[in-house]
Amino acid sequence: MIACLSMPYLAATLECQVEPSLVGAPLLMQTTEQPARVWAVSAEAAAAGVSPGMTVAQAQALSPQAHLLPARPAYYQHVLHELARLLTAVSPRVEVAAEHQMAAIYTDLGQDLRPGPFQLAGDLSQMVQKNLSLSPALGLAGGKFPAYVAAGSIGPRRVLLVTPGQEGSFLAPLDISCLPLAAEQARRLDLLGLRTVGQFAGLPAGAVLTQFGARGRLLHQLARGQDDRPVLVYPTTPDEQVTRRLDRPDIDAAALSQSMAVELAARLAARRQGALGLELRLALSGGDTWQDRLTLRRPSAGVESLARHLTTLLSRVQVSTAGVKLTVRAGDLVPLPADQLSLEQA
Repeated sequence: MIACLSMPYLAATLECQVEPSLVGAPLLMQTTEQPARVWAVSAEAAAAGVSPGMTVAQAQALSPQAHLLPARPAYYQHVLHELARLLTAVSPRVEVAAEHQMAAIYTDLGQDLRPGPFQLAGDLSQMVQKNLSLSPALGLAGGKFPAYVAAGSIGPRRVLLVTPGQEGSFLAPLDISCLPLAAEQARRLDLLGLRTVGQFAGLPAGAVLTQFGARGRLLHQLARGQDDRPVLVYPTTPDEQVTRRLDRPDIDAAALSQSMAVELAARLAARRQGALGLELRLALSGGDTWQDRLTLRRPSAGVESLARHLTTLLSRVQVSTAGVKLTVRAGDLVPLPADQLSLEQA
């Protein structure tokens, strides 16, 4: 069973997390090139006809009240990475498929769905909400494409299960535009009078191959609900981590943060990299674990900034027993420009 977590207008959602007053307003995330172009939009701007690739001037003519924000693709990608890494706790097979307007993450849940697909889907949604404050729609199906369509047909915090073996029936009444058609393929299908996925799926496979080639054959299989493309194994990324064993429960959070920040900063400086994510993990003596994380808006590599973030993480937990192993992981590392590196080391 494949789960697809769908998040339309992700860039706008993340910007509204930073500035809640923007919720419900038309937003344009713009590039720094000249002339400035639209990199991504909110649902409200899209409803006004704005789309990525337009110049900002064109977009403002369609949506004069839109708020202009600088696009931060590295930050958006980092959040997707954190989400994918979070899901690898459920399955190593996690695949990210992101565009400017839509982000989708696939997870291969295997065949054993105890305690049930809806319970498992609910657990996934709660995990994402708790750790990243995101509310994806979740589709479950036997393949990536029907799971993607299922997730895209419902709203946030909802789950839609396509019963195994019923993928073709689920897709049949839908508009043919839900297939990943190139412009020329869409034009030719329209000339043939094919309006629904089911109409296209009903064509003989040989005729589709003759008319549309190998790409058309894949589309035909997808239309029939046949998608055996595997979910890829998510690649791991390098990180740096520091571990301390706490021999007493009454820790000095400020001193501990400073000590670990000094060690982390030295390692990051040697790599000339900064961290966009910090994770705190506690391994308790009884075998239980506790973890929390911070997603940073800007790469952090200096002692002062790392210590400040670590203090924030440590303030969220109370250590009540001795013999606890504490690990801080600096992840999603990115190269630091020379001027920022000098500033971080200062």
